[in-house]
Amino acid sequence: MKLSVPPPPPPPPPSDGTPGAGSPEEPNEQPDATAIAPVEQPAAPVAPVSKPAVWPSWFSGIDAALVGLVILFAFVAASFAARNSDLWLHLATGKRLFAGEYFPGGSDPFSYSAEGRAWVNHSWLADPVMYLLYGGDGVVLVAAKALLVALTFGLLIAIRRPQFALWPWATVACAGVLATAPQFTLRPFVASMLFFAVTLFLLFRVPHKKGSKQFPIAIGITFWLWASCDQWFFVGPLALALLLIGDLVQKYGFNSPDEPEGTTDADTLGRLPDTATLAKALGIGLLACTLTPNHVRVWELPFELVGAPGAASDPSLKLLLSAPYDVSLYAENAQLGYNANGLCYVLLLVLGATVVALAGSLGVGRVRVSHVMLWFGFAVLSLLSVYAVPFFVLVAVPLVAAQLNAFSTRAELKTWGDPRTRLLLIGSSCGRVLSVLGVCLLCVLAYPGWVHPDANNPALARRVAWTVEPDRGLAQAAEQLNTWRQSGALSDGARGVITSIDLANHAAWFAPKEKVLVNGRLNHHRRELADYIALRRGFGLVGTGNEPPQQQDATDVLARHNAEYVVMSASAGSGSNALDPRFAAQVPVLVLYQQWGTWAAWYTDGRTAVFGWRPEPTGGRPSFAALALDPALKAFGPEVKKAPDPVVQQPLVQAGWEEAFVRAPRPAPAGAAEALGWLDYKNAILQRQVIRQNWVQPATIGWLAGQHTWHHFALRTAAVTELVQIVPQYAGAETEAAAMRALPILALRAARRAIAEDPDPPDGYYALAHAMRDTDLPFSESERSLGMVVAYRQCLSRYPKADRYKRGQFSARASQVAFELAQVYLGRRLPWSERGRDAIEFTGYPIDVAPFRDRIGIGQPVFQNVNTKAYLRAGFSAPNAPLAPLYNGLPFLLPLDTAREALQAALEYIPIDFPTESDDQKRFTKQVETYKAAVDNLLVRYKERYETSKGLAPKLPVLVLGAVRSCMPSEALNLLNSKELEPEFNKDGYSLTALQIALELATGQIENASERLKRLSEPEHAKNLEQSPVLDSIQALKYQALIIAGEYKAAGDTLEALSPNIGQLDKLKAPPGPELPLEYVQRVVVAAGLTKNPEKFPPGLIAPPLSLIPGHDQVIHTHIWLNTWDSLRVMIQRGILEHLSSESQFFSRRGVLFLLEGDIPSAKERFKESLRKPPEGWGLPPAHSPLADQYLRLIERAEKKAAKP
Repeated sequence: MKLSVPPPPPPPPPSDGTPGAGSPEEPNEQPDATAIAPVEQPAAPVAPVSKPAVWPSWFSGIDAALVGLVILFAFVAASFAARNSDLWLHLATGKRLFAGEYFPGGSDPFSYSAEGRAWVNHSWLADPVMYLLYGGDGVVLVAAKALLVALTFGLLIAIRRPQFALWPWATVACAGVLATAPQFTLRPFVASMLFFAVTLFLLFRVPHKKGSKQFPIAIGITFWLWASCDQWFFVGPLALALLLIGDLVQKYGFNSPDEPEGTTDADTLGRLPDTATLAKALGIGLLACTLTPNHVRVWELPFELVGAPGAASDPSLKLLLSAPYDVSLYAENAQLGYNANGLCYVLLLVLGATVVALAGSLGVGRVRVSHVMLWFGFAVLSLLSVYAVPFFVLVAVPLVAAQLNAFSTRAELKTWGDPRTRLLLIGSSCGRVLSVLGVCLLCVLAYPGWVHPDANNPALARRVAWTVEPDRGLAQAAEQLNTWRQSGALSDGARGVITSIDLANHAAWFAPKEKVLVNGRLNHHRRELADYIALRRGFGLVGTGNEPPQQQDATDVLARHNAEYVVMSASAGSGSNALDPRFAAQVPVLVLYQQWGTWAAWYTDGRTAVFGWRPEPTGGRPSFAALALDPALKAFGPEVKKAPDPVVQQPLVQAGWEEAFVRAPRPAPAGAAEALGWLDYKNAILQRQVIRQNWVQPATIGWLAGQHTWHHFALRTAAVTELVQIVPQYAGAETEAAAMRALPILALRAARRAIAEDPDPPDGYYALAHAMRDTDLPFSESERSLGMVVAYRQCLSRYPKADRYKRGQFSARASQVAFELAQVYLGRRLPWSERGRDAIEFTGYPIDVAPFRDRIGIGQPVFQNVNTKAYLRAGFSAPNAPLAPLYNGLPFLLPLDTAREALQAALEYIPIDFPTESDDQKRFTKQVETYKAAVDNLLVRYKERYETSKGLAPKLPVLVLGAVRSCMPSEALNLLNSKELEPEFNKDGYSLTALQIALELATGQIENASERLKRLSEPEHAKNLEQSPVLDSIQALKYQALIIAGEYKAAGDTLEALSPNIGQLDKLKAPPGPELPLEYVQRVVVAAGLTKNPEKFPPGLIAPPLSLIPGHDQVIHTHIWLNTWDSLRVMIQRGILEHLSSESQFFSRRGVLFLLEGDIPSAKERFKESLRKPPEGWGLPPAHSPLADQYLRLIERAEKKAAKP
């Protein structure tokens, strides 16, 4: 196919003569005398002459446009948010250079393990430039990086010689952009790509004169800058060495001397410098690299290329050693090589080999040995490390494109009548147009990050963005270390070990005083890597096969480095399939929680935990106890911050592929992992208490048994029957007891904070659901169950549909969330036998909350038939059947149809969440299918009853209640959304709305319920609602909706509006004497009857609230039989006590809402007010709330501890 500028058109055919005629006569030749005069014949028709074909003039314009688009594609492909942790190490180095705290070639400023050892910092020149461009948000820095990438590929295309076509260079460069895109991260490595492109440009494009000094000087300057910016600078001298070797082989091995200067060179790639100049440039380049501040130490190969002993056993280090030749790690991993980027790399590898082979066999152009050596050397290098792939690509682009130019010179255009010519012209035209369209498409696909390896979490996709984003969880942990350093809690000499390189890199910027054992400078820390790997293996952060981790190996490392604390953290790097970074460190952290003698928890945020360490159970440094984590101080102390305003909004509407272009997913807020971390800590304390109890109780009984024979039998019997419990007494027991109350509140606040920060990711709702499971939260069981239903439903509704969902996308598996939601819906399993067959009934979840129980009544108690032992609900038993209520008649809601939907969703997500045909998948699938089969069996029974009642054609309100009682609330909601229902339900329609809101809340659809409640608060509804009989129900539903949504301030205001009689006991006067005249009793009766004559109120007996006055029948009855004041006073006292208790509970609940909101001073005042003193003279004790008393003590304890210096 013709790719280059065409040669001049062929000369026109002769205008006279016929095909096959001889040449015309010479003018001086004499005619033959004997010749016979020719007879004139009629002229034959002249064949039409085909017009010569020429190359279209628009080719040059479209080729130039294609080059511009490729450069634009390189720019946008490199324009994504910088999230690599080593960036913070480079920025911190640049900052220290400007502050005079570090000088190139000096000692290490970031670690104590290499203190005094010279640090070979290859990027000493790039670091300050990056720091200057950072500016706090990184916009300029990321844009500058993208410009460097665009300039790199622009230089490659500029190598083309003017007389050859641009099209091959642009298309091959476009494939090169795709192949190198995974390495466009913001690090000095990008500068290496640019400097290598400059080197190739100097080699192949700049004209060279024999003996000229310009080329060696240019190489020397380039290599000096390169060696001062990145450790991959050695590929520049390597390229020159390969070319020099190839040139020597060509010259002496094939006896091909250099062409004389001035010889016309028709080669498609510029002529290389002569052998002497090339050797001189290599020597000057090597010298320039050595003249950097690192001097001869600069010559060390990158860690990614050579690795270290044992590094492959650590997944975090093994990922850095990824190589294309390793099929299991690279070629089969979608985050590394099994993608379009890896395909383009293989394409350039195969295409380069094919083109070179064909050129040599067909004799096209001139195949130089130096070019072959260069291509082969970098092909081998790229197979050894994924980080070397870009350098091979930069070599392959000019070599392959130049050979394509050479092939194109063999194509010749003839006439339009020639089929081959037409094919060349049509193919070239269509190819150029398709190339332009393809590069335009790639530029569009670069916007959502689709030209990069696919990320499990869409929030981490490389979308077009110019910003620097730290890992907020790791940055938060580093900032805590910095706080301790600045406050003096950790002295300058205190040493700790950070088990995550990513966190150690963040610490360089966010905790500048924190020195580490190892960070991202792996070559510099080659001596410490053995200790680092042993530490991670000892703590269980690295898999050890079937052998358990040996913690002694880890503590030996701590002792060897004189460390007093360890920072347990884990993060999932690129190419990892880990579900959630926190899970990698979760089990090791729980292990350390149990070893409370030698380990003290200092900090936790769910992903990172800091533990103080001492070799022995006693003693240790002062920081061991001083920094010990006190959850009660964090939950109830004076520094608690108020929670942000919560957000209740509908889940984002899930679109198709176009969603990636209109909406940028965001990573889950750090509060979600923090909430789960607090719950893990509480579980560890519970296990601690179990361990202590299991050890102390037998030991105590054994000691007492030794005192007397009878003691053992008596104590053992008392312990088994729980008549006596031996409670261990130990130091820190009070702190642990306070933590048990504080930790669920901390988890709840963290989850609410995550949701308020970003209500779209499901992670915050999953953490909230688990926080609501904790029985130590100040909520009733029904409130907690309702909260779990809502949180799980909100979580599941924010997962992508199964066809767009990816494993590891969020912190919890979608199948797990769906199954847990179904379990909450179904409640407890009640197995029984029906006619010899096993049957299962479910309780549902308790819904013993005022608006659902008293006013709307959507819950039903569960009964057991005394004779058959069958479990059933009200209305589903035979008449006069002996039934016994379960759980004291507590009402339950069993949403079978909604639970079935959740179980079906779980089955759809299971094939994605688990590896195919794995044991975990089979086990979990069987568990879900068992539940689903039981639900299906129950639905058949309940549906039969519902369909029977539906066949009687009842009114819609009756049908709705029938659906609710048949355990199908989703069906009831569908009926309630019918427009035909409203006129049948109630003339004002508000009873219909109240039932809709109740069912939506009960099934977890809080977004719909909140929207209905907001509409009811509008002026047009508010006035009408005041006259409605369901006003109290609506207000109670609003209060519950606010509690569930976490709007604790608004819930408190609503609670106060619902309790207008609070404080009215203060107006109650002292009672009269012991004898009560009949006339006085009659006046009380009149008052109790709420007479309209206020003058008949007994002036000295009672004042509002009138609800404390006994009914008139009670007063008369008591007076007739006793005719004394004592009994009447007892009845009034009983009313006063009930009212006092109600007020105490009100102030307790109000204090709890302030506490959850984070307003500790207001919570303290309300808890104090929960102690309600009775009116004077009535001889009654004060009323108080045990819960309020407990929280008040915790707040006061936290205040005292915070006041200590």
